[in-house]
Formats: sequence, C-alpha cells, structure tokens
Amino acid sequence: MDDAPCGGHLTSPSGTILSPGWPGFYKDALSCAWVIEAQPGYPIKITFDRFKTEVNYDTLEVRDGRTYSAPLIGVYHGTQVPQFLVSTSNYLYLLFSTDKSHSDIGFQLRYETITLQSDHCLDPGIPVNGQRHGNDFYVGALVTFSCDSGYTLSDGEPLECEPNFQWSRALPSCEALCGGFIQGSRGTILSPGFPDFYPNNLNCTWIIETSHGK
Repeated sequence: MDDAPCGGHLTSPSGTILSPGWPGFYKDALSCAWVIEAQPGYPIKITFDRFKTEVNYDTLEVRDGRTYSAPLIGVYHGTQVPQFLVSTSNYLYLLFSTDKSHSDIGFQLRYETITLQSDHCLDPGIPVNGQRHGNDFYVGALVTFSCDSGYTLSDGEPLECEPNFQWSRALPSCEALCGGFIQGSRGTILSPGFPDFYPNNLNCTWIIETSHGK
C-alpha cells in the first residue's frame, strides 16, 4: 500500500486527507502542504476524525486562504483539535511539518464544500477547552467565547455574522500559556500545552495578585 501523498491541490467537493504513512506512523522531517479549493462563494468544512502528533514539534497549521500568508486559523499538535473548522473563503491551506525525531499516527480528516444558508450563518463551532456564548446565527448577530480555567483565548474579538452569511473571523482557540499575570481570589495554572506534554527548555513565570490582606 502506497503512503498517502505529502500535500496536493484538492478540488473535489469532498474528500479525506491522511498524514503520509497512515495508519502507521508518519515520517520524520516532513513538510506537506495541501490547498483545498471550492467553488467561489462556498466555504470549506474540515472535520478531525483522528489526530495524534508529537506535542510541540509535529504540527498542522490551518490557514484561511490559498497560501501560507493567509490568516492563521490554528496550529494543532498533540491531541487537542476542535471537532471541526469552517473557512471564511473558498480556500483552505494546510501545512504539516515534522521534526527529525519521534513520530506518531498523525491524522485523518475529512473536508467538504458546504452550502451557505440563505438566512443565517453556519454553526461556527466551539473551541477545545472553551465555551461559546450566543446561539443566534442571523446576520448581525455576535457570538463570543471564553476558556476553561487556566486557558487563554487566542482572539477575544467576537465573531459577527456578516451579510454574506459568513462569520467575520475564524474560530479562536484556548491555549495554556507559559506564564502570565493572574488576578483573583482563586484560579488554575496549567503547564503549557496541557493536557498534552509541555515543551523542553521552558522558563515560565506567573504573577498572582489577590485582594490586599488575603
């Protein structure tokens, strides 16, 4: 059985993308780029069926456009991926990069062209380790997001359903950061990358501020 291709230009209405070597381990030192192209006016949805890579070092970047310079939707590694992502254009750019040591099973994901609704935006999804606030998807509606304790939202701006029935920006992510300033009488501190492994060579400092005298 031949390995799945390392990258490609995909124009069919739906399909599957596999990491090279699937269902076995992927190879070291890969740089595989896929461009998914739909018909103009049709966004693309990708669904993660399986995902497991070396934490921090073997990554899948997803960008909202046709090139590497397109806006970044997210960088995924380890096991923490959203259930699905939806582009705001008719292109998605995916880049799978691996280092020269340690591999895993990689990923299996599905992509499909979706038809925009005639009166509302599609479900934007919910970040891993986060929540969505707002379930109205009509034109002009805003939805916001928050993260579980210990995680930080990558982009705090709300998503707005625009007149073309697409969201104004991509789904944000919830990240466990290296250090920070924490205020409040209680909270949670997570090692970077939690619940996956933390990276090497970290030096993280958190400053915790509570009310005076407590």
